[in-house]
Amino acid sequence: MAGRRLFYIKSVLNPENVMDVKHGSKDAGTRIVMYNQKKYNNDNQLFYEENGTIRSLLTGFCLDIDGEGKLCVNPDNGGPMQGWLLVDQTVQNTDQTNLCLDIEGNNPDEWAEVVAYDYNGGQNQKWEFDTWAPAGGLFFIKSELNGLVMDVSGSSTSSGTEVVTWEQKTDQGDKEDWANQLFWEDVESQTIRSALTGYCLDMSAEDRLEVRHYDPNNPLQKWTIAGSTILNPDTGKVLDIDGADTEPDAKIIMFDYGNATNQHWQIEYAQL
Repeated sequence: MAGRRLFYIKSVLNPENVMDVKHGSKDAGTRIVMYNQKKYNNDNQLFYEENGTIRSLLTGFCLDIDGEGKLCVNPDNGGPMQGWLLVDQTVQNTDQTNLCLDIEGNNPDEWAEVVAYDYNGGQNQKWEFDTWAPAGGLFFIKSELNGLVMDVSGSSTSSGTEVVTWEQKTDQGDKEDWANQLFWEDVESQTIRSALTGYCLDMSAEDRLEVRHYDPNNPLQKWTIAGSTILNPDTGKVLDIDGADTEPDAKIIMFDYGNATNQHWQIEYAQL
């Protein structure tokens, strides 16, 4: 199943601690600190590789080095301090290959900061890259109206991409292409996430369902799978195929529950 490989960046110096976007802040320039690994609400501790950068799932911002030499996250600017590669047990800069990420002062404690430093083989420069996977498994969300499934349009990895209905990808196809139709339920945060990106189903646009970066303060990202409906607990409304459209590429909206077939969905777990 293709899609982003989400991973923790775990310290060899103290394996209980992982890189963490401090306080879960979404601000550009937020520093990375070491913190105890979290099982839930962990978007600020999960990262992925993209175009020669390492990015935070929380915002899509890149690992970067600030003016004081400390590791932080910033929007992609193409700068040399945003180019990082996972090389064996190090995180190596692509522009200056002698530079790697280093826990400052060999500090094994929480809140330790991370810097770029010349490679010396120390334990504070060694990391494990632990792949994260959802505990409950991945599933298709299939409409009872027509058997079509929710699909992240065009397999786009951009936050704000629309989710539409589409023909389900099957065993006859390449399972590596399934990720834009697979989702998982994060019970702790009451979100449903795309396997393609880790982004959440989101109705903030009001007239269409999208996937967006997780925002714990956004009630329009919260969903409960209630029988055969997908319910927003804040509004009491459910996900609905707009106009009971039976064709592929139909829009999905949020609407008052009326027990209509276009409001009913089946959760079908994928055999990967």
